[in-house]
Amino acid sequence: MAIKPLEKKKNIGTIFKIVFLITLIGTGLLMDRVFANKKKDLSKVLGKSQKLKQEVEQKLVDKVQNNDIVTESLKASTSFISNITAQAASTAGDIIYQNSIGKLVEQIDKLPKDQQDRVREQICH
Repeated sequence: MAIKPLEKKKNIGTIFKIVFLITLIGTGLLMDRVFANKKKDLSKVLGKSQKLKQEVEQKLVDKVQNNDIVTESLKASTSFISNITAQAASTAGDIIYQNSIGKLVEQIDKLPKDQQDRVREQICH
């Protein structure tokens, strides 16, 4: 036979949690209906301000694009970058030549004259 407790515990915590959740959901639904109308009005105002903002931005972009300082600095930076790129390509070419073909030529030059002629003939033909 199972032992029965003398007193029954009341689940006040569980009841409190259920009531709290119901209140929370009800408040959320109420707030949604109250503030739903204000969101529509807010979108109308934001739409007008967005149009004004786009017009001002377009005017500023046009001013910047037509500015002589911007075009001159763009030309100067483009020429600087192209010069640096040309120098880098030249340096890279020199390094590659020195580390690959240059070493081969040095080794060929160390050979006796008759072997140098044979190697050059084989490479050229």
